Amino acid sequence: INWLNDISGNNNHASCPTLTTCPGSGFLAGLGEPTLWTTYNGTDQYLQISDSPTIEITDQLTISAWVNPTDFVKQGNIICKSNAGIEYNYCLIIEPASGIVKFGGGDPNRPGGYPQSTFALTPNTWSHVAITYDGAAVNFYLNGVFRNSVNDNAATKVNSSPLYIGYNNFDSQFYKGNIDEVRVWRRALSSNEITEIAKFPNQEEKSVISQMNFDDKNNPMKDESGR
Repeated sequence: INWLNDISGNNNHASCPTLTTCPGSGFLAGLGEPTLWTTYNGTDQYLQISDSPTIEITDQLTISAWVNPTDFVKQGNIICKSNAGIEYNYCLIIEPASGIVKFGGGDPNRPGGYPQSTFALTPNTWSHVAITYDGAAVNFYLNGVFRNSVNDNAATKVNSSPLYIGYNNFDSQFYKGNIDEVRVWRRALSSNEITEIAKFPNQEEKSVISQMNFDDKNNPMKDESGR
């Protein structure tokens, strides 16, 4: 399967652990250009990106993705770098029942819990979700618009686990629904940059460390960041 390539140039390509756990794909029009997307059953389908120094982040970062969750019966993990039963390096999470978005970093049992959005996602609806972390605060964005900020200086903790899409191996939670245009940066993007990314989803970002557009029919799992 080739549509999981990272176009960042960092070779952070995604893969399916087995053919039976590989997510499906579909065709989407309406996010600018027609695009392919990946779909997950919420039971055992996910992608993984092998650990590398470029995706081990300790200070600033940005995560963005287009998501269309089917339901909120279980916790939905859009993208997550976590150790089994230990801690998160960084994780973009949809809370069960509420559809609220959380940013997981460091010890999951830390006082106050993880920063969360003031908005909730809507099932069966495409939304662009983004978070930025500058070492002092987490900013949450919905469809390119800043929504809220949470003070947070709890450092993320580097681990040697893969980076997962649609899954976290901390407590084996799977995402149910569709995911497209997954990107990770080693810096906190500005509000204007987030707005542009949501407005023009298929453009390549030169400072991104991993970019999964899932659009290359000959190479869909490729890292498309060009770095």
